[in-house]
Amino acid sequence: MVTFAGPGRATCRRREVTPAPPAHLHASGVPTVTLRQGDLDTLLRDRFGRRELLDGQHHTLELLLRGRSCLLVAPAGWGGALCWQLHALLSGGQVLVIAATETGLERRVERLARRPGLVACHLDGSMPERRLQELAGQLRARKYSVALVPVRHLADPRVRSALAALRPALVVIEQADQVGERGRAHDPSYLRLPSLVEDLGAPPVLALSEPASADAREQLRDRLHLPDAAEVLAGLDRPELRLEVRNTPSRAQRDAHLLALMREGPRRAVIYVAMRAEVERLALLIEEQAGLPVQALHGGIASGEFAAGLRRFREGAARVLVATGTLEPRDDWPDVPLVVHYALPDSLEQYRRQLAAARSDTPVSVLLYDRADRARLERAAWGAAPEVGHLLALDCAVRDLCENGHRVTYASLVRMTGLHPQEAHIGIEALCEMGAVAVRRRGDDRLVAEPGKPPSAPALEAFARRADAVHRARLRQAEEMVGYARSRGCRRRALADALGYELQQDRECRCDRCGPPAPRSAPPAPHRAYPVRTRDFAGWALGLYRSPGEARPSGPGRLMHDLKYEGQERAADRLAWLMAAHVRERAELRRCDLIVPIPPTDPADSASPATRLAGRLSHLSGIPIAESLISSEDRARQKDLSSRGEKESNIRDTFEVVGGNEVKGRRVLLVDDIFDSGATLQEAGTTLRRAGAAEVHLLTAVRTTFGWRQDA
Repeated sequence: MVTFAGPGRATCRRREVTPAPPAHLHASGVPTVTLRQGDLDTLLRDRFGRRELLDGQHHTLELLLRGRSCLLVAPAGWGGALCWQLHALLSGGQVLVIAATETGLERRVERLARRPGLVACHLDGSMPERRLQELAGQLRARKYSVALVPVRHLADPRVRSALAALRPALVVIEQADQVGERGRAHDPSYLRLPSLVEDLGAPPVLALSEPASADAREQLRDRLHLPDAAEVLAGLDRPELRLEVRNTPSRAQRDAHLLALMREGPRRAVIYVAMRAEVERLALLIEEQAGLPVQALHGGIASGEFAAGLRRFREGAARVLVATGTLEPRDDWPDVPLVVHYALPDSLEQYRRQLAAARSDTPVSVLLYDRADRARLERAAWGAAPEVGHLLALDCAVRDLCENGHRVTYASLVRMTGLHPQEAHIGIEALCEMGAVAVRRRGDDRLVAEPGKPPSAPALEAFARRADAVHRARLRQAEEMVGYARSRGCRRRALADALGYELQQDRECRCDRCGPPAPRSAPPAPHRAYPVRTRDFAGWALGLYRSPGEARPSGPGRLMHDLKYEGQERAADRLAWLMAAHVRERAELRRCDLIVPIPPTDPADSASPATRLAGRLSHLSGIPIAESLISSEDRARQKDLSSRGEKESNIRDTFEVVGGNEVKGRRVLLVDDIFDSGATLQEAGTTLRRAGAAEVHLLTAVRTTFGWRQDA
């Protein structure tokens, strides 16, 4: 094994160097290549615009050109892809890249095409048979130097058949750390790779792994049948990175620490959170309280909007990126001096991967820790792999869909079984291994599959043992992560010991245990909601809505503007998430057992903002909704009137309750979009009380900064 503790030549630390084998012809028929420094320098300068390679890159390239398989362990963005791209150019052979996901392959092919001498294509199971046959012929004729294939599509016999035309000089396995129980997805698709490599003539393999423990690396080599592969660890130790852990016993304290970092720090940051709802909430909190443009990203955002959001952050239009932990740092991200983990990552491996987002001369990482994180991580550990019952549910769903002539899609399987999409993907792969499902074609969501033989008892028992191993491995990872957060020793040393790499002893540590301590307290968290009151009723507004003459609204006010005047449904979703979170925080709102929206001024308008927000809020909070309140007569629009008296007169006696039994004895949450004079909410609340409502509480998305507000 070779360890390169730092990113450059001056920081090389070698523990053990495995001698390279003598030159030979491997099965692809491409001879090994002697690396000449002059040729390499010219290639780097002319085609990559670089002066030299990092130590780890140079050593890895030497091993590969001599026909040696290699396990390269390095963080995201370190430059592992450069090794196989140079191999393709220097050897003249073809390279097969096994991609971890099918998304973005076309964009990757376009990027590779910008490198003179590299001609790339991609293959996947969504392609028609004719296109796959055409690609097979072109690969046989060596038209392409690089072929990219998603790992999950290797189960498609049409894809395997097309790959049979390829005799690659090198096989690259991306995100190889997923093969073991400690891997992020524990994807069984990776278990097909040894047989694929054998079928392709056993060429050298470059397995790219992000930071993983020594045990995980040993398991990876065993699962991929690479016992003799050289191991190179590079770019793992980062003495310039300050590691901090701050104890935050409540969400209010977490928010306060986060806002203090945003206001006083470098004001460009990446923030990782555990749940999608927190992504939306924190993005709005930072926009409103710190005044920074924020981009929120998570798996529930459509692919086009997701790509546009990444582009905004990459180009600097958004200064802060708030994302779930599944979004890994990318090579094209800008320099980011601050990374904040709003909650404990699932593992030290994931934590170390996300630290790659911190890029500057003196980057800082802040981990916010709460004792409740342990319970959350333990719950996540038990859900890390599908159970046998989930497998049987998927098998039944596939058979039912096929018998009834319906298409089998991941969306339909998720809908029928109630599983998470990731569980459905992994479960289908496991059923393919057992022969219970035969996948003929696949895409991002689409499947062409047919049922095979029912899964046997021994196969299910083996799957149960594997799932149990995953659960136990994830529980160990959770304990390691909690232990790191509570450790009183050097943070940098703790990471190195857990992941099995060496430290640069000549570099001073800047962590909060060795350098200046992290702040123990933060200023009180600001109020994120505004109290509103009418004559008889009280409640809350999530934010402020400015008049047209004032500055452009931010936070909930900006979302309300986008909803009312630009018709953005995404804005309604985000406002509803914030409203649901506020309902959970306030005891008087949690007790409400019925949601009633303010009806639109025009009875024919069935999609008013208040109605849309109330419907989404009901779905998120679980509180039933009743559109019992209706406008009984025509009236002018409140915003067209200029005095409180006119507004109260205009709205008086214009509401009535239909189906009065729905509201009788209920605690009603009265929902509107904007609170201004309060006349509409006062009249609506009075009407509901007359109909028998036990209580009426107000909840609006925003409150105006002008008019007749009353601050409590």
